[in-house]
Amino acid sequence: MALKRALPPVLGFDQAWASFARHRRAENMSPHTLTAYSAAATQLRDFLQSRGAATAPSDIRREDVQDFIDHVRDTRSAATAATRYWGLRAFFAWLVEEGELDRSPLDRVKPPAIEERPPEVLSDEDIAALLRVCGGRTFEDRRDAALIRFMLDAGVRVGELAGMTVDRLDLDDGRTRVMGKGRRERDVYFGPKTARDLDRYLRLRTAHRYADLPPLWLGLKGALTTSGVGQLLKQRAAQAGLDPTRIHAHLFRHTFAHAWKAAGGSDEDLMTLGGWRSSTVMRRYGASAASARAREAHRRLAPGDRV
Repeated sequence: MALKRALPPVLGFDQAWASFARHRRAENMSPHTLTAYSAAATQLRDFLQSRGAATAPSDIRREDVQDFIDHVRDTRSAATAATRYWGLRAFFAWLVEEGELDRSPLDRVKPPAIEERPPEVLSDEDIAALLRVCGGRTFEDRRDAALIRFMLDAGVRVGELAGMTVDRLDLDDGRTRVMGKGRRERDVYFGPKTARDLDRYLRLRTAHRYADLPPLWLGLKGALTTSGVGQLLKQRAAQAGLDPTRIHAHLFRHTFAHAWKAAGGSDEDLMTLGGWRSSTVMRRYGASAASARAREAHRRLAPGDRV
């Protein structure tokens, strides 16, 4: 009598996600991207559980995923739904690659259509107000003035900012080296005013209790973290009379791209300086400058004034 083959165990949702995350960390996926993917996975699981539906990846149907994406779009926004879509697409595609699924439940699910809006940027008045409230001579004032000006000047990601070290900073050459997404290093540059503010900060930094630590930016408990950067920006925004909920680290990256494009800088140079690998993403960050450039061009040409 032939022996019956044992069926492979059904892979649970949490076990599948843990394996996916482990593999992506081994491939140097950025923590920020992995966090976004995790939100997509856990929210889908919770959504299915709330409906009494099966959550094992092999039991999830196309209709389940479509209902979830529609729910996120209706309760949050199309942009958030699109972010969840791409996170789930990566997760289920990996399960197919690993042989855990025959096909992805997202095979015939289209990404949500979102209206392309240029990212918000800081105005010159916003920037002046932020720098004005950092005009004192305390350690925090000098640090925050240097940090804000550097973010505007170099267009770095907040993780790159927090990872900066003193030994790689060259004030005279206006250059430092940062670790970008996917653990790719690149040089970033800054101008004389940023070098001046960094010099002022570094002189006070030598007397800090954690001055021997390699990270450039220091706080009360040691190296400044990405969340610490976010907190100080919101505090400075409130002091400057700006809406703290509107001010975040990535807004400075948007503003950097906007200023570069508005000044006529090339797309190729902007991609290199900002560490962008997708020209589509880079163009979106610079799109807010398009209307400003068009307005200035119209002022120069003013067709109606020629008659």
